[in-house]
Amino acid sequence: MPKPAYRNDSLSIPPNANGCMFLAAVIAQEFRHEPTPAQLMHRFGMCRATAYRWRRAWRSAAELIQAREGRSHAHA
Repeated sequence: MPKPAYRNDSLSIPPNANGCMFLAAVIAQEFRHEPTPAQLMHRFGMCRATAYRWRRAWRSAAELIQAREGRSHAHA
């Protein structure tokens, strides 16, 4: 039996919404500072590898926001 998708179990994704974009917005809203893989795994029930991928995505987005706002590349 396949493992249930962590997005379906831990989030109420609105109909017709892009699940990845919705999850990215939830992560950005909940974690103002870079989340640890353990935090992501605990909050969303995702596996370790997936948590590291979302953490890398969070970090990339933070760098883009900092560049847009004219701040250095130090983590917020």
